[in-house]
Amino acid sequence: MLRVAILETEEVAKDIMFELASAHQKQEFAFHAFRKISELATAQEEKEFHIIVFHQKFEIPRITQSFVLNNPQRIVIYMKEELTECEKIILPFARIFYLNKHHIKEEIARIMPHVERMLSNQEEYMFAYNNVEIPLRIADILYIEKEDKFLVYHTKRGEFRERKSMKVASHDFAKNNFLWIHASYLVNMQHITQMTPDTVYLQKIKLPIARARKNEVSEQIRKYVRLR
Repeated sequence: MLRVAILETEEVAKDIMFELASAHQKQEFAFHAFRKISELATAQEEKEFHIIVFHQKFEIPRITQSFVLNNPQRIVIYMKEELTECEKIILPFARIFYLNKHHIKEEIARIMPHVERMLSNQEEYMFAYNNVEIPLRIADILYIEKEDKFLVYHTKRGEFRERKSMKVASHDFAKNNFLWIHASYLVNMQHITQMTPDTVYLQKIKLPIARARKNEVSEQIRKYVRLR
């Protein structure tokens, strides 16, 4: 379930809800409309919003810090009367989008391929251990490591172990942009910060690329960057 917060006029909010739901029919949405920024601030203390749609008047430093910069996985959409040429460009790894509110249907269609790629990592993986299921947000998984007959999920919440093969994990996470770089490592490409011919970096984490996989890894990362 994706939660969408909207701070716009009633008419624009209704159009956004309809077009988002129509463009992404396989996904369930929960829409929350707010009249004041203070109401959104209170609400986000209790629930996580995956997408926030703002009226252009809210694009100010204080709000940007609180609702955008402090939430690095969140998608933010600003509705504007007119767009500059720079605002029409969707840069690689962008999660902030500008839409012309007078052409909502066309604008949603324009950004949807990029939004869908980002939303894929907001899904949860039900990690199973000792007959207990624990939800892990896929975006929080940095990489998966093979350790004997187990897999170790290295996440922002710590390490989790599951009895599973790397081949099965590679298949399960392929749609979420995980890349099998080595017999022992499956990496979430969202977190790759640097790459050399032999190594990928996830901030300070350094992981080797298998010699036999170098060409494939390089090509897959290039494709991922272009798509983003």
